[in-house]
Amino acid sequence: MRCGCGSLAFIFSIYLKPVQYDLRPVPLALFNLDGSMRKTTKSATLTWIEGKTAVKQLDQEENPELLVIDLMMLLRMICTEQSDCKTFGNVSGKVAAVVRGLSFDYTALVGDNYQNEESIKSEERARRAHVQMQEIRNPTSETPLPRQTAKFLSNPLNKINLADFVLRDLIDTFINDLPDEMTVFLCGGFRDPEKAVRVRQNTCEDVESLQSDHEEADSRMFMNIDYAVRELQVTSVVLWSLDSDVAAICPRVSLQLGIKIFFKTGTRQQKRFIPMHDVALELGEKLSNSLPVIHALSGCDSTSAFYGMGKKRWSSVLTKHLPLLEGLSEIGEDPINISRRAEVAVTQTVSCLYNDTLSENIDDIRYELFSKKGSSSERLPPTSDALKEHTKRANYQSYIWKSATKQNLNLPSPVEAGWTTDENSSIVPKKMTQQPAPEAVIDFTRCSCKTDCSTGRCKCRKENLPCTDACACEEEICENRFAYDQPDSEENEQ
Repeated sequence: MRCGCGSLAFIFSIYLKPVQYDLRPVPLALFNLDGSMRKTTKSATLTWIEGKTAVKQLDQEENPELLVIDLMMLLRMICTEQSDCKTFGNVSGKVAAVVRGLSFDYTALVGDNYQNEESIKSEERARRAHVQMQEIRNPTSETPLPRQTAKFLSNPLNKINLADFVLRDLIDTFINDLPDEMTVFLCGGFRDPEKAVRVRQNTCEDVESLQSDHEEADSRMFMNIDYAVRELQVTSVVLWSLDSDVAAICPRVSLQLGIKIFFKTGTRQQKRFIPMHDVALELGEKLSNSLPVIHALSGCDSTSAFYGMGKKRWSSVLTKHLPLLEGLSEIGEDPINISRRAEVAVTQTVSCLYNDTLSENIDDIRYELFSKKGSSSERLPPTSDALKEHTKRANYQSYIWKSATKQNLNLPSPVEAGWTTDENSSIVPKKMTQQPAPEAVIDFTRCSCKTDCSTGRCKCRKENLPCTDACACEEEICENRFAYDQPDSEENEQ
């Protein structure tokens, strides 16, 4: 059943001016009906960055001293692209060959920590791990590598076991067979996720300054770069990753540390090097420093995207309204607390996304779009309540990225920053803090049916209104539920 516009208009005009309630079990601007976060084309950030400078191939004149590699990216590439990788030992051998073949003075392989019970990426990992393969425990060099590598790697326990095996095998390999002029750092990815070692021919030693509580290689790689700048006087770096999150941090860190960062991305024939130091100069200090914030607000692995609002739309709005960057730059300065100036800047930015106006009241924009244009629920901006929770999550993620060069983040629990725990004690987004509608509306539209609500005996149907989660009827059999359109948010993005 579709609810008639007259009934909704009645509710909006009598009870909801300005429109402060979602009238849905979840805020559809940010979440799908099943409660999962809306996703966007995250790679659009990298595409936009690439458009700001000439992509190049490295030549000998550049001569970067340090290569930093996303370990799990490299393992995934080797496992899926190398047909002759039959065993865990083959994988380790391929990694060693890559490191020796690239022959940098310093190479850092940086892994993830999959053991954080309060990970803000829990929902994203669950989404990716739709079908998991059983854990392969205590692998050896002869342990066969499963043919279905994507399924194998969807299980975090297999990622831990593979990374730990490869890193320990690399220590043995490099101690015995590493050129004298090369030094390799192995950081994260061990079963002890904070562990970090330096390996040279005939020696391996712990590096206390590289032991870290970073969960993601995305941020920990920049902590390694900061160490190399301070301790090894490195001035030019190649950072090898395929992740747009990492790309969004690069211009800021390049300015912060005063170094050249070449972002190596792509695969095989599409491999390219993006000079992020040149991107930083093109963007300027304000936009470079705000780029991680914009990336988090517009949707990443840990935050929702806005329905129909792609990365291009965000960049277009902020390019047109550059003063907004002053307030947005204050997002992520503290993991919990957000300044009033930053909150206003977020609200004005979202207002511009939907209505090209710098309003400080997003509920007014919701009402205007509904009453004048009849916009459907998912095409309205989120309520002020839902937007506040989203801003908290983006602020928390931005703090992690803006603090990427710190050795330890010492993060507070994300349940203080826009997340909550579900029945399985997993971290999930707190979608809103208020009820979907005022008590008066809930009472007005609540039925107590035990059947399928298909007759006029249903209180909601009698009033030409849909049943909601507030009703006593069972959703599985109710024939009076709202008929939502739920296209992918990546489609028809602006």
